[in-house]
Amino acid sequence: MVSGFRYMGKNTKADGLASPVHRQIDILYRQAYSCVYPLLDASSDFERQMSHFICRRCVNQMLHLAKKSRVRLSPVMRRSICRGCHLILDPRTTGRLRFHKTGIVVTCDACGTQNRTPLQPNAPYRPAYFERMLPDSKLLAIEINDNKPS
Repeated sequence: MVSGFRYMGKNTKADGLASPVHRQIDILYRQAYSCVYPLLDASSDFERQMSHFICRRCVNQMLHLAKKSRVRLSPVMRRSICRGCHLILDPRTTGRLRFHKTGIVVTCDACGTQNRTPLQPNAPYRPAYFERMLPDSKLLAIEINDNKPS
């Protein structure tokens, strides 16, 4: 093996950035997720149906793109999509969150499908979505050195 040579997969390009397919999947996921938040203030049933339609359309495009390019979705993305109606599951708007001994059960309000996430005792916390993908999570790293002479 040549020094410095690294095998590349679908996940990364030579410069370490995400592949265009992963970038497009992330954009579609963000669009679908952003369609869920107007449901907090939805006054009419028509607004709710239109938000559901747009969200399902984005999720269907995302799943089709991932299938066609033979790329796996992250487990966090897969767990946040309803398996019955392809709607983004958010406990505040589109689903009900229940805790059981075996894990977390999210019931979709639109179709009634129960999406189960198994839990193991003493398992580490995993956020609902990638921390690096959230737009407001880019915090500056501040190094504090208390042993510095003044």
